[in-house]
Amino acid sequence: MARRVTTVSRRHSDFVKKVADTIMDAGFEVQINFNRVFDLSFRAANGDRIAVECGLRADPFSSEKQIQAWESNLRKPRPQIDELLVVNPTFPTRIRDLLDAYDGIEMVPYGQLPIWLERYKLPPKPKRPSRSTRIVSTVRANRDQIIITTEALALQIDDKIAKLKDENPNSPEAISARDSAISDYEALKAQVEDLKKAVAKLNASAKSKEQAAKAATSFGDGFQDWWNKQHVNFLDKAAGWGLVLSAVGVCSLIGVGPLVTATVAAVVGRKSVSKALKGFAKGNA
Repeated sequence: MARRVTTVSRRHSDFVKKVADTIMDAGFEVQINFNRVFDLSFRAANGDRIAVECGLRADPFSSEKQIQAWESNLRKPRPQIDELLVVNPTFPTRIRDLLDAYDGIEMVPYGQLPIWLERYKLPPKPKRPSRSTRIVSTVRANRDQIIITTEALALQIDDKIAKLKDENPNSPEAISARDSAISDYEALKAQVEDLKKAVAKLNASAKSKEQAAKAATSFGDGFQDWWNKQHVNFLDKAAGWGLVLSAVGVCSLIGVGPLVTATVAAVVGRKSVSKALKGFAKGNA
């Protein structure tokens, strides 16, 4: 009899270790509780403590006496246990009938254990949409406003270019500076027109989405480049801010906004727009 008990005990011990290995392979830290109420325990990702009982501690389900002893064990208080898993190779009907009477107890055939353990893991974080996807979503939501604002911005740029062309600088340096400014404004105007066209053509097709995202990104980068070159012409002047703020508005509407943070900080901090943008320019020099 002693030899039979020893064999059964070794068999149970081997099965407990097998179950523990499976749980650890699923990424959980397992505590083995030999000679305690339950064989194993581990923490689910949400903090719940899961206890595991690896079948009966004798030939599986071989006698009514063993079943009664095991049922008595189940009736004991389970402090700090949120759920109990009973893992066994198979579950005869009488054992299922027994366990069904208890809340918080789950019967898991060993072959299904890896799949069952997935429920104790945190759900994967949703993948963040790509920058292009976010831009397209923003552009679609603000489409009408973008078209109106870009049309107004284009007119402001045309007016500025006309004024620059009317200037008559009398030194090579001044002429070069004027021509460079005209070139910069013309480049910005071209990006505004590209953006306006791409937004107007935006639909459900992948190609139109790609073009809208590309045009929006190009405008944001182009405006940043333009500002880095031209900001010194605005910092100490009251005139010309309408064009700058219109461009900032477009950036905000298309979701790229290189200067939006600066303008918001200016409003919140009750600083002048000029000082806020000057600080931004220095920080990005």
